[in-house]
This record gives sequence, C-alpha cells and structure tokens, in this order.
Amino acid sequence: MEVTEWCIEKKLKMWFTQGLDIRLLDIEIANQLYKFKNHHILTFAFDSLKEEKVVRRGVELLQQAGFTRNMLRAHVQFYVYVDSDEEYDSGLYRARELKKMNCNAFVMFNIDNERSQRITDLQR
Repeated sequence: MEVTEWCIEKKLKMWFTQGLDIRLLDIEIANQLYKFKNHHILTFAFDSLKEEKVVRRGVELLQQAGFTRNMLRAHVQFYVYVDSDEEYDSGLYRARELKKMNCNAFVMFNIDNERSQRITDLQR
C-alpha cells in the first residue's frame, strides 16, 4: 500500500499489463485501485468456472469501492482462457457473465491447438 500511495501522490500512470489476481482482492485493495485515476485498464483472469464465485465477489468489491457500471465497462477486463474447442461453452458462458457484470472479456486461446471458427467468433 505504501508504494501505491506514493504512485497516487505523484499522479503516475499505472498499467498492470500482466494482470492482477482477483483472488487477492479485498476492499482495501479495491479502494486503492479506485484511487488510480490514471490507469490504462485493470486486467484480471477468469480461467475456469471454478473461479466464478471469486470473480463475482471481486467485481462486487470494485463496485463497493466506487467503480460505476461505466467505469467497469471502460476500465476492467478479464482474460478468459479457452484451451481447446471442447471448452467453447465454458468460455462463452464466462464471457457472457462478464458482460452482465459490465466487464470486458478478452478471450485467450491455446495457440498449440487448432482454432475452430466458433473459437475465432468468440474471440471477436
């Protein structure tokens, strides 16, 4: 928190390119993230349906910290990992649920597997 406070005081721009761990988010961290007015985008991961409750809780914490629907839509995205075409339904569900929570989905696909047309469409 000390480092983030220093960054906020100096009005530094923040860009968490590798993403943040939604499992570690609590209200104190959510409040700090809200204070970052100069961030590019906050990125988290929603890699599996097993993490749905954690993702929902994280989005709720961001809202409690002050993120509005428009702020979520403009500044919060989740990587949605889809390993293969067999995971299409799971990826589609996760992307749709994120949209319902006013967050963006960035569908990532395993480049070692053959990409089907429906995976390409999902990524679009």
